[in-house]
Amino acid sequence: MTEISGGLPGVLTPVSYAPSTAMTFDEFGDKLQLLKGLDGSVMWWMGDLLNFAQGRWGEKYTQALESTDYEYDTLARASYMASRFPPDRRREGLSFSHHREVADLPPLLCDEWLDKAEAEGLSSHGLRLARKRSVTKELASSNGLDEKAVARALKRVFKDVGNQARESFERIQSGSERPEESLIEYALPDNKSLTVFTRVRID
Repeated sequence: MTEISGGLPGVLTPVSYAPSTAMTFDEFGDKLQLLKGLDGSVMWWMGDLLNFAQGRWGEKYTQALESTDYEYDTLARASYMASRFPPDRRREGLSFSHHREVADLPPLLCDEWLDKAEAEGLSSHGLRLARKRSVTKELASSNGLDEKAVARALKRVFKDVGNQARESFERIQSGSERPEESLIEYALPDNKSLTVFTRVRID
């Protein structure tokens, strides 16, 4: 654990940042700019800083965000990941991208995949492929289908899901206040089908 007594008051580790409780609102804006110049653990630290500021100053903290040129998606991703993974669940030996690949899973299953990535030395891309193969194998086995057919279906469905989710996101950003929902269905052999439900909203 490294004590930071100068430009970034608080306590830093490779996977967390606990800001000083003495930090002022003006200092928060300055520290956000400072973090932008750091590499490695910056996304974890940024997420911890954002969540700290939101908890302390509420919506007021967004005033400091407007003075930076961070993309909204970057800030939202950092905040979400830091809240999704408390510091004691973050793996120093794995990248932020590794954690992103399993962030959608329940904590226990998520940790199992991170264990696998550490044990097998998987890259973040390798972890993504391993998850895809696992889902494909499970769907094929439980439905008595050929794995290649299921893999083709998943590839097509998730491409369509991505396209629809992006279009829904753009419409919501343009003024739609209601979440958008859709069903995507793809035919499989033996009169079976793969159906995916999507729901897009902005909080």
